[in-house]
Amino acid sequence: MNLKPGNYALSAEAEGFAEFKVPSAELTARQALRIDVTMGVKTQVQTVEVASTVMMVEVKELLMLMDTDKNGKISKQEWMAFMEAEFDRLDKAKNGQLDVLELTQSKLPVSHFLTVGK
Repeated sequence: MNLKPGNYALSAEAEGFAEFKVPSAELTARQALRIDVTMGVKTQVQTVEVASTVMMVEVKELLMLMDTDKNGKISKQEWMAFMEAEFDRLDKAKNGQLDVLELTQSKLPVSHFLTVGK
């Protein structure tokens, strides 16, 4: 490629990669200028919005789903059985792990569980 002497800006883009930029590269007469392009992998940001309050109706619905002996309380065994069944339902790949896409299929209100174990 033959270019006139001067200052040039260079940028390179490719799908899935971070943009590469050289803001100023000086080219003089009869000069061969080499610029090696290094492109890093573009990072993806995923945002998950969580509601800050849980309506009492949702809590009552969860209680009714988990309270298998219908005593108005949830035992640790009832809690664990429910969570295991929910995990198994969401684990579409049946690999014993949940990814973001599988977790978004849950109908459980996430905000209620933010303080569990704290």
